[in-house]
Amino acid sequence: MSATTEFNALNGKEVSRVYLTGLISRGRKEKNSDVVTRLTTLLKNNPGIDRFVIKITNQIKENPAKKKLKPTTVKRKPAPKQKPVAKPLQRPVRKPKKTGLNSPEVQNSNPNSLAYRLANKPENVEYYNIADHDISEYLGEIEKKEKESVVISLTGGQGSMKTRHCFQLMNAFGQNYKIGHASIEEHPESKLYLDKATQYLNNQALQSIVAPEIKTMSDLDKLIRENDVIIIDSFTKVQEICKGFEVDKDLRKKYNGKLFIVIFQQTTDGKMRGGSKSQFDADIVLFTEKKDDYRDNYIYADKNRYQDKPLDGLHYNIFSGSLIRKPEPNRKLSFNVN
Repeated sequence: MSATTEFNALNGKEVSRVYLTGLISRGRKEKNSDVVTRLTTLLKNNPGIDRFVIKITNQIKENPAKKKLKPTTVKRKPAPKQKPVAKPLQRPVRKPKKTGLNSPEVQNSNPNSLAYRLANKPENVEYYNIADHDISEYLGEIEKKEKESVVISLTGGQGSMKTRHCFQLMNAFGQNYKIGHASIEEHPESKLYLDKATQYLNNQALQSIVAPEIKTMSDLDKLIRENDVIIIDSFTKVQEICKGFEVDKDLRKKYNGKLFIVIFQQTTDGKMRGGSKSQFDADIVLFTEKKDDYRDNYIYADKNRYQDKPLDGLHYNIFSGSLIRKPEPNRKLSFNVN
């Protein structure tokens, strides 16, 4: 789906600022100035607003594919030879040499210095385009790294619906990325697995997701290298295949440009089974809150390096597939995008 198509589909929908920021990033990547200009203006004119009900008065037309034209060759007569004209000598102008930390020699000589990295930082940072408004809002703007990868841990007790939430995440990411599902707990050919796929995945996601049988670390390595987002269910089962397997050294720092979602079992005292080290190594740490009525189970973040909102206000109900929102005292505002 192009940025133009996604923009036009916003008409009449309620979306978050985070979602619109992601669409702007995608518009920049596709060099779509119409989408970037309209949404940037909307966000700039409405600071402090987190959610928008969009009304598009003028939709953007899709650009038809341009036909390649064969280059025309024009024969030109050779220009008459001219005698070279001697250029007057010019004395070089010497600029005063900068000294200290601000000198170019200091800034450009050490690639490990912060001055060098700030001077050479990328202008446009790419973020994951999550095609679900509420999931995008509670996860935040997740950077698509060029070096190393991002890890999301998801921990919950038995029957807390953490596997079902993974299917919701696969559907959201599967609209724009290739997904690899290492379903070691539940065999990917079982009826339980296929029933969840039918319930939570649309046609686009079904085409984007692969779920081979994982028996060796070689199988897992192949799955990781061939996909953008990798869901591992579960960390305990991978450790049974490879003793000493760790999130940081074997996932986050071993591969570049990947997003890992790893399921952890929960201990009786409410901690991640696998040690506190994995919790420190993960970029986003999610827990499931299990209630007496499974319809009230929800996901919350204990840590999120990519979220600037208070985490206690971002609870995601798994059964309804939406954020748990507090009643708003003020009426909703509609925003026209001209």
